Amino acid sequence: MVARRAAGMAAYELRWQGGAEEFDELAFALLVEHLGEARRARSASSAVARLLAERLSGEFWTLRESELAAALAAAE
Repeated sequence: MVARRAAGMAAYELRWQGGAEEFDELAFALLVEHLGEARRARSASSAVARLLAERLSGEFWTLRESELAAALAAAE
């Protein structure tokens, strides 16, 4: 489940139990919401998933919109 939070809080909170393949789909979903377009999100999702996987671990994590934007910029 992906949830939006109020300003000043983490933009995304997620309880995660998926594997590596599911992480690609999660990155895609986050990018579609962030970018508002599926084509660009699809082309960047695998690279963003790898970058985020290095930072995110465990079953629960938070991700700020700025962190997602930085991962996208690094992937592109």
